[in-house]
Amino acid sequence: MDLKLNGKVALITGGSKGIGLRTARTFVEEGANVCLFARGQEALEDAANELREKGAQVVTVTGDICSGDDAARFIDECASQLGQIDILINNAIRFDFSSPDRTLVESSDQSWIDSYEGVVLSALRMTRLAVPHLSKSDSAAVVNISSISGWIPQLAGRGQYGSTKAAIIALTEGLALELVHDGIRVNTVSPGSIIWPGGSWDEYRKSNPESFEEYGPPRQARRGRRCHRLSSLPSRQLDQRPSHPRRWPGAARASTQVSRVVKFRSPEAGPRQR
Repeated sequence: MDLKLNGKVALITGGSKGIGLRTARTFVEEGANVCLFARGQEALEDAANELREKGAQVVTVTGDICSGDDAARFIDECASQLGQIDILINNAIRFDFSSPDRTLVESSDQSWIDSYEGVVLSALRMTRLAVPHLSKSDSAAVVNISSISGWIPQLAGRGQYGSTKAAIIALTEGLALELVHDGIRVNTVSPGSIIWPGGSWDEYRKSNPESFEEYGPPRQARRGRRCHRLSSLPSRQLDQRPSHPRRWPGAARASTQVSRVVKFRSPEAGPRQR
């Protein structure tokens, strides 16, 4: 498969493991060079060594996604060492799944503030820092990793997480409308339950093996709970702002279109209600 990524530079937050590392592998297989950002130095170096063996140039930066200084250093080092930025993957989050302070009626204001900073503000900040470099690329793109939890309530006690991921989806559409002027595409991807070594589902499997067998990702797959099809929505024109007496321009020319984010639906859900 040729995705026309040869020679492109992709920045991936949370790129040392899980979805981020698998994403980095795919970019490298397509001929791209990558910059990885994560908190763990050892895991970053292991990932970088693996990817370099495939012939890619790899830059690693250790830092906290919630630190504005670390985020700025990541963007600056990647741009200076590889000379360009074409793609940004906002994958990393900082969210404490083990905290007991997660039910909606018992959670504190501070836990909500921390969650939104660790998921939403961090992605917005990284995008804002990358825009000056992305705008110079002829194939610029930003991909925000959300979750099915942003579409559909999953488990009791996970409403706070789902709220942040729903906010990522809304943020993505807002960024797409604004950054189309700079030739930057912005999309979101909403994965389902994924298990990988060291991930939250893996930790749950170790501590609750019986419950995991009943409700975890493998069981969901056997029961047919995975995505059956995509309920697609037609492309829509971005120029939807109302006319303004001061000639306020629309979001883009009428010929410019964007595909709306699609929602995962099961055939059993029946027709969409209008």
